[in-house]
Amino acid sequence: MESNSLNDNVKVFDDKVEILSLKPFEYNGIFYVHEYNTSIHDSEIFELFNGDIYNCRFCRDRIKKLCRISDKNGPILLQFFDKPYQIYSINRWCSGNFTPKILDQEHFLGYEKKLGQFPHIYFPTKYTDKSKNVGLIQFAVNRYIKDGLLDTLIRNLILCNDNKPLEVINSLECFIKCCSKATYGETFINTAKWLISIMKDYQKSNNVDLFMIALIDAGIEKDLQGAVITKYHQANDNILSLLRDARTEDAMIKLVENRLNPHNYRRRDPEAILTEGNINNAMKHLGDFENTVMTHEETEKLPHCIAIKGKQENKGSMSAFEQMKSSIKPTGSFASRCSNIDINSIKTMEDLYKYLGNNPNSDVYIESYKLEPIYIAKTTIDLDKIKTPHMWAFTSSIKTKSGWLKIKYIVPMYKYIDSHKNIAFILDSNDILDTSKITNCCFPDFLQPAYARTCDKAFERINKLKKVQIPSGDIAVGLGTSISDSKLVRHIKIKINGIEINIDKQ
Repeated sequence: MESNSLNDNVKVFDDKVEILSLKPFEYNGIFYVHEYNTSIHDSEIFELFNGDIYNCRFCRDRIKKLCRISDKNGPILLQFFDKPYQIYSINRWCSGNFTPKILDQEHFLGYEKKLGQFPHIYFPTKYTDKSKNVGLIQFAVNRYIKDGLLDTLIRNLILCNDNKPLEVINSLECFIKCCSKATYGETFINTAKWLISIMKDYQKSNNVDLFMIALIDAGIEKDLQGAVITKYHQANDNILSLLRDARTEDAMIKLVENRLNPHNYRRRDPEAILTEGNINNAMKHLGDFENTVMTHEETEKLPHCIAIKGKQENKGSMSAFEQMKSSIKPTGSFASRCSNIDINSIKTMEDLYKYLGNNPNSDVYIESYKLEPIYIAKTTIDLDKIKTPHMWAFTSSIKTKSGWLKIKYIVPMYKYIDSHKNIAFILDSNDILDTSKITNCCFPDFLQPAYARTCDKAFERINKLKKVQIPSGDIAVGLGTSISDSKLVRHIKIKINGIEINIDKQ
């Protein structure tokens, strides 16, 4: 029999209570409530409800969890009562620290409306779509919000800016300006903008809800600890210390360039103390593996490799006939032939790739001045554990000839891996002088986020203990440069069929 003994938001059926609706917090399709970090004794719940629901096992178990929950209207249990004593008790429970709790169909708010043909306390509400990976989001909430990592990061940012929240924004905007001038500096810009978005609402928002929005906007990835937010770690491991250390804009630009130099690959301190746990994690998850410099044949199979065949010598009449055919038969579509460019029109790397794609039988040379030696390597690590189809390293341990050197392959990493703005010009083996002291390429940045933060120190220490393997024959060794803000860090001089051109843009 229905009764109205409580308030308008509540119905009672045979002394079993059903709340009509729950109004969760929501951001970008993710619904959550506040779960207070408090413990409540059974006797307090019994006293509060005067035993009305205490004899129902289902309602009793639900109330134990629901009494710590708050939605947009405040603590859920306040919807039951109007009496001052009961309101006081609930407000006392729902005070202090709380954690966002993501709503999904498996959550305690997804309990059945009826069990044993009897209605029970039940909250109809909206749920977070399963495609958003509810479990991953909750892992991130527990790690970065509940454990206080985001809060500590923001407090440290404020502390190193004279305890003035608004000054943090000014410092970050100045930092972005320095990054835009620094080689490779764009790597930090998105994270700095993310920090600014947090700070702009810091003083006028509830910190937990502010951090919830920041967490979702930052992007959450799976890792061995459940979830990882790479923007947080980039801010905590790099940007925070840079803001502390730099005294001038010029100093900041130099610090950023040093931190992001491809020799460093956004690494932590390579001399960091190893623990047995670091080593055991690397052994368990990465296993036994070898890194080996790729051969020319292996390099040519890479999806982002541009092969340069060079001018072919006539070795017989059949070869001559084939050359005749290629000289009179148009290649490609009419549109592609119309869009062909000549050598003198090449101004950017994209122009170069396009020209060589249409003219692979060109002789191509590069001036070695100021370019850094580089090699490309394959690895036996499971490819689902690394972010790239191969690894590479800029290293002064390689010695090449100087002057104009013949290019066999061009490997623009960013064509396949957008996060790495490096380009390798693989040379003819005759121009490689010495690879006997070549160093290894175990850089944590190559690992997937799920493994990078757990295995990074031990993985990188391998560079000191084991050399990369070098096969016999032609190997993928050459010279390289990088791209920063669509410009080449080192502009290059290319000679195609004897015609010299300069390139300084992507």
